[in-house]
Amino acid sequence: MISFPHSFEGQTTVEGAPLVADRPDGVVLDAEPLLARGSYVLDVGSGRGTNGTYLAFQGHKVHSLELNSDYLENGRRIIGALGGLATANTMVQGDMRDLNFREEFDAVIATRTLQLIAKPEAYQVIHKMREATKPGGLNIINAFVAEPDQQAEMPNFALFEHSELKTLYKAAGWGVISFKSPNERVKLDYTGAVPGCGSKAQLIARKPVATETVQQALIAQAKLSALLPNSNEARKRELIALAQNYYRSDPEHYDDLMEEAAAL
Repeated sequence: MISFPHSFEGQTTVEGAPLVADRPDGVVLDAEPLLARGSYVLDVGSGRGTNGTYLAFQGHKVHSLELNSDYLENGRRIIGALGGLATANTMVQGDMRDLNFREEFDAVIATRTLQLIAKPEAYQVIHKMREATKPGGLNIINAFVAEPDQQAEMPNFALFEHSELKTLYKAAGWGVISFKSPNERVKLDYTGAVPGCGSKAQLIARKPVATETVQQALIAQAKLSALLPNSNEARKRELIALAQNYYRSDPEHYDDLMEEAAAL
């Protein structure tokens, strides 16, 4: 049996086969004390399942979703080698863009994975994460950050501006518990198949209990703020809040509103 969490450092061998493992993400370590024991957690784009397996060891039930079959196999072998509480992390193959849950989870995680899809798709995944979260539940995100010109150079990868995640969640009426993002311009590494950044934004946010009422209030507030100075930011909040109403009924209109908001 492999000890935890010390096994999640570098590479271990189990039954003669290499087992690649990492440490849990820092934002997940920060958020775990906020979860009631036995919480039901969705890990989106879970990779090798490190975060989910860590949370399982803390007494939570985890549903980990990962598209890459090699990562899935490695993650399942980690769970098998650890045994015990680790088995509460169920790893299944799936695409984060196909999420279809409705207020089922106490927390939804996406760490170091949103950069693998285009920015409009990342906005949709974030919306689906919020839909999958129970009222009062958490979203826990670690995402790559970049300047707008850097995003323009890499349109197929979702790179967020420094405070963008915080703005998105506040506009949707969520309470931002913790947000960390670099203030300086970060250096992008273009050598790999996907971008690498010098730093990432980390967010922990809580879903309001009365989602619809809060959203309606936000829309009214944004409309009023649009009449005041510095209306660009107010207009951006209004567009993001309005877009949520069209996600299911008119996806094309949803995309148009989100693109307009991103351009402000």
